[in-house]
Amino acid sequence: MTKDSAAEGPDGEACDCAGSTGGLEYRLATDRSLLQPLRDLLLQIEAEGDIGISAEKEVAYFGRGTGAYFAVADSTDQVVGYLSGTRRNGNAGDHAVDDGAVVAFIHMLAVGQARRGRGVGFRAVQLFAEHAREVESASLLALQLDDGGDFDLRRARFERMGFCFEELVGLVNIDELLGLGFS
Repeated sequence: MTKDSAAEGPDGEACDCAGSTGGLEYRLATDRSLLQPLRDLLLQIEAEGDIGISAEKEVAYFGRGTGAYFAVADSTDQVVGYLSGTRRNGNAGDHAVDDGAVVAFIHMLAVGQARRGRGVGFRAVQLFAEHAREVESASLLALQLDDGGDFDLRRARFERMGFCFEELVGLVNIDELLGLGFS
């Protein structure tokens, strides 16, 4: 995959999932050539112990190419993070949402320690929200935090993105997250 390529959605549909933050270009990539750099990053994140992650399990999901599993790559093709998510109809974790609502659910978001606090995670969430809206027709984005590690810090970061939490489950309107819900 080149910097100008589009990532493919879970159904093989093209999705232009790229944008810049902090002077670097980021994209959600499904390119299998990123498998080893992604494995290295996830093993590092697993060793840090800040979030509960099984690096090999996540790499296996990415390698199969089913579902929405993305490496977060910068303009130099360095893998700096990982995001996985799926489409859900009418539920966000353990909580029901409005009838008929299509929910994009973030299962995992991980950013390498060297890039944390620089907007990489936020940009990855935005790119996934764009993908979910365009490819999956989702109107809501949800996630469920685990209560270990730096829980308060992670929750605060998602709240700054606009997520509202009920216990461990956060939910945000995709148009509001992308700035389209404000006049």
